[in-house]
Amino acid sequence: MIKCLLHGSLRKDFDLIKNVHNFFTNNGIEVVAPKMSEIVGIEEGFVKMNSDPSLDKRITEIIYLQNISKLGSNGFSYYVNPRGRVGLSCAYELAFDQLTDTRTIFMEQLKDLPIYVPQNSVFEPDKLVDYIHEYGNYPAPIIPKNEIKIHKMIQGMLLPNSLIAVGAIIEYNSKKCRKGQERDCMFVRTHKWPDPKTGENRWSIVGGKVRRGERLGSALEREVLEETGLKGQIGEHIETFDEIKTGGYYINGILRVFHDRKVYVDSKKVKLNDEAEEYAWMPCSEALKNLNFEPNARKIVELVA
Repeated sequence: MIKCLLHGSLRKDFDLIKNVHNFFTNNGIEVVAPKMSEIVGIEEGFVKMNSDPSLDKRITEIIYLQNISKLGSNGFSYYVNPRGRVGLSCAYELAFDQLTDTRTIFMEQLKDLPIYVPQNSVFEPDKLVDYIHEYGNYPAPIIPKNEIKIHKMIQGMLLPNSLIAVGAIIEYNSKKCRKGQERDCMFVRTHKWPDPKTGENRWSIVGGKVRRGERLGSALEREVLEETGLKGQIGEHIETFDEIKTGGYYINGILRVFHDRKVYVDSKKVKLNDEAEEYAWMPCSEALKNLNFEPNARKIVELVA
């Protein structure tokens, strides 16, 4: 089940938040917090409900923030911000979301904070439910080319000093391939891996970060589906390794570990998302000769070849 945290001004928008809470719940989204109940008082602008675990508003807020850890890999924070404003308490909660890399989605475009919000992050409740019912997950953020720099700045602020990423050598499971013949594999050219010297977008393999509480295999299947539209079958492990320090992308103080496997697909009908600009199918040995790979991907392609 997909889980979410609801954020918003209970003092100004209690009825709206309650309606969104009920709408999500009735449509299969588990709202971890807040637990909607009757308002029993307002102290210095802070709303007290009879379901709150403490009379101390500081403790209530800390317990509320602890729920971030309960969201799991399919969890997100949803901000009920009519008029585009979130207010002081929600700004505090939004900072925690950013520093823990929790997916944030807003009812309306954010207006009252100078904070970076990726594209594809504003959905009215009914549109969001429709998306989740169609794709089985919340909408992934879209990072256009002109926002790569600021997105990387945010990523560099993340509290965890270790990041796990999965990568897939997507192999076409063709029945026409003769025994001993190299199979075609899929590679993507993407703005996620620009050449540090020339700025040219390099080639790589499909992959991305593992979400909180997500299994490695599940992360691989999700990344392949999101980035290519292909449903794959997880194959053998290729290698797990630390990011290459001399590769040009290493950030001191952040340990990035790559876990790469083969993923077999029965179709070449690719539908790229915004993370890549083109793709190619060819055997790994041919790709090494013709494509300008970023160093971490080249290491894996060489192993497969």
